[in-house]
Amino acid sequence: MQVYGYSREEFTGLNIKDLRAPETLADFEKQLEVLKNSSESLYETIHKRKDGSTFPVEASIRHVEIDGEKFLQGIIRDISERKQAEEVLYQEKIFTDKLLNAPRDTVFLFDPITGKPIRWNEQFVEVSGYSSDEIKNMKAPDDFYSEDDLEKAKETIEKIFAGGQGTVELSLITKQGKQIQFEYTVTIVETTNHHKLFLSIGRDITERKKAEVKLKELSSRNEAILSSVPDIIMEVDNNKVYTWANKTGLEFFGEDVIGKEASYYFVGEQKTYEYVHPLFKGDENIFYVESWQRRKNGEKRLLGWWCKVLKDTKGNVTGALSSAQDITERKQAEEK
Repeated sequence: MQVYGYSREEFTGLNIKDLRAPETLADFEKQLEVLKNSSESLYETIHKRKDGSTFPVEASIRHVEIDGEKFLQGIIRDISERKQAEEVLYQEKIFTDKLLNAPRDTVFLFDPITGKPIRWNEQFVEVSGYSSDEIKNMKAPDDFYSEDDLEKAKETIEKIFAGGQGTVELSLITKQGKQIQFEYTVTIVETTNHHKLFLSIGRDITERKKAEVKLKELSSRNEAILSSVPDIIMEVDNNKVYTWANKTGLEFFGEDVIGKEASYYFVGEQKTYEYVHPLFKGDENIFYVESWQRRKNGEKRLLGWWCKVLKDTKGNVTGALSSAQDITERKQAEEK
């Protein structure tokens, strides 16, 4: 009642439809039809408060019989924080996927002893701002990088002579004086007369560097949100191996949960994987399953899981995001 902003007297006189957001009323009738043919229904919808504001809820509706009379029992949970946490995770995933889209790379072949440029591609010309005639009369790395980066560039050249390949981040100084951050993969190319040249493939990481700053800010906000969510929130990949957990999840399963398969924590034989199998085939529905799990201290607890598929930007299934509540006491109370 407090969640909705009504007094006990006001709430008692309401119809269930009075709590639904207007745009969800059409779905309400469909959900009632589903209940006619099943003992329980689990769905997400939007409810509204007395002041007209709306918020997402998760509703678990089941048939109950009290003193021979049939009723519908509903358990309503405000999932605003969970939805916000899921959205943050989704944004992070999309953001990371976009970072992985390969831009056009610069290719630059030079003599590491004399610094003489040998070959380069059009992308290097376009990015640097120098013409090909100007580039062939320049010296690498001296004429292309800032004073701060020159020492690092020369140290990398020495390491590559010793090891054959290396990666380094440097700021390219364009003809116009602009600094562009690049990540270079440098390998040795040996000529027919055994003279060693360096092949440098550069990727513009300016946006990635900016993105890293934004990701840190996003991660800080994400951690603040997730720390206030009491539910266990876990992410698995397609092999059902845990790849991420919020604070509550780590407290339940232990700090070493990442990298372990979910079934490692199952207690007894279970059909959990069988129930959620359609999810890993791309089913967009929310799957609910109850599973006995082992806490980090070995204690046996019953968790109620709500699971949803995770997909990348191309629609490929990458795993699942699940939230769980410890329902051991509630289940015992229901049985009593």
